[in-house]
Amino acid sequence: MRITLRALTDKDIEAHNAGEDELTVRWLNGATSTAETTAAHFTKLRPQRSRTARQARLPRVPR
Repeated sequence: MRITLRALTDKDIEAHNAGEDELTVRWLNGATSTAETTAAHFTKLRPQRSRTARQARLPRVPR
């Protein structure tokens, strides 16, 4: 079996938020996510994604 991981993009916002349930809100988010808050979170993750890609010697994902 092969598993391919990729960085989250704005195309993933709707599906990401659709997977949110009461427990996710309670324990992780503290509030229901919106498209804007999820986009902001994905933006915050970008520097970490680039750093992790360099450490793993993986190709960078274009923005």
